[in-house]
Amino acid sequence: MAHPKTRNTLYVEQAKLISQDIYDNDQYHMILQAPETSVHAKPGHFVHMQCNSTIYMRRPMSIMRSTPKNNTIEVLYKVHGEGTDALSKKKVGDEIDLIGPIGQPFKIKNYKKYPLLIGGGVGI
Repeated sequence: MAHPKTRNTLYVEQAKLISQDIYDNDQYHMILQAPETSVHAKPGHFVHMQCNSTIYMRRPMSIMRSTPKNNTIEVLYKVHGEGTDALSKKKVGDEIDLIGPIGQPFKIKNYKKYPLLIGGGVGI
């Protein structure tokens, strides 16, 4: 259940881990049930995730996909330190405290079936 709004488009909620798959090179794909975030997320948004109770610094994670009809968001990440290692150990049913959606969204003009995305760092 979502907490009250903290700003116009910023929510704090306990997201439930629906699935977490591992791929080569310590890459993970997680699906989270996050009703408020999923409804308000746009391309370019990200969330701040609390990794566990002993790691105080939240980790920013790009939202790979938002599916409002399922109340879910998807995140793709690579284990690259203590925080993402803690996230990789989460089990289905665990709750993850998150804040989002954050960032400056953008509109896709002249939508193409296969857009080209270029990024840096270790996220999507």
